Amino acid sequence: MADNSPFTSSERDKFLSAITANGGVVMGNRWREQSSEALVEAALEHPFPAVIIGDELARRGPDEAGARRVCDAYREGRFRKPWEAALLLRCLRHPVGYETVREMFADESLTDSYGNIGSALATIDSVRAAPDLCSLVVNAPTQAAREEAALGLATLPSTAGCLALADAAGSSRVGRNLAGKLLVDLGVTPAVVEEWFASGDRAKAEVACEVVVNGAGRPRGSDEAPCNWSTRERRHLLALAHRAMASGQADPRPYARTWLRRGKKRHSSIWLLATAPRRAARFVMSRLGIGDAPRA
Repeated sequence: MADNSPFTSSERDKFLSAITANGGVVMGNRWREQSSEALVEAALEHPFPAVIIGDELARRGPDEAGARRVCDAYREGRFRKPWEAALLLRCLRHPVGYETVREMFADESLTDSYGNIGSALATIDSVRAAPDLCSLVVNAPTQAAREEAALGLATLPSTAGCLALADAAGSSRVGRNLAGKLLVDLGVTPAVVEEWFASGDRAKAEVACEVVVNGAGRPRGSDEAPCNWSTRERRHLLALAHRAMASGQADPRPYARTWLRRGKKRHSSIWLLATAPRRAARFVMSRLGIGDAPRA
């Protein structure tokens, strides 16, 4: 059976240890003998195990009965936080839970849900979720709900998602720092960022600055959401960000402004070190008059 668990083995061990330490329910291998509905009831009755029970539900196939039980319990107000219901519906992965998750975005009392609500919508039905999240990231009633939609969009890379997220950040519907990080996660290209700098739109230029902060400082080829911009592209975007700040086109937050100043110097040093052998060879060959010297 495929392991659809959203958690690593170390995370599972941590959850089990915490449940044991807090005197919560520990069902051990008996979990696998329980129906999905029974596991949902266990998550409702005890204070901690929604996360670890979701892990077990994710190992199974989509389950309609379990999803309906979660939806009913959510509407009855039995969950302590909406994200617990969203997490279980994400793990159950049945389409019957889609509308319930979507309703959560309209809850004006919604607080930080750790990305569970946005990712639940995307996991249950990615085709329906893509346009819904593009709309919600701009139109949801609260900042928390809009940022949940942004976190959901980050799991569905698309050009439309990038544009919706950039528009939401430009109109201050979501935080620009979060948007900058998620746009890099979505794989926004240097060409698109350059267009935002060239647009003459102050909001777009400031979003572009946040993207540069998050992208230029992220290593290439890393295991988690790498940024594969070349050194030359990073240096070029840093120069554009500096130009935008100097001209008054963009006024990024203080941290971003400080990082951009330091980042330009750092990447200039990296470029000098990386190209030193080629530049030295070019100098020697030009002095000796040997053919066309390779350019740095």
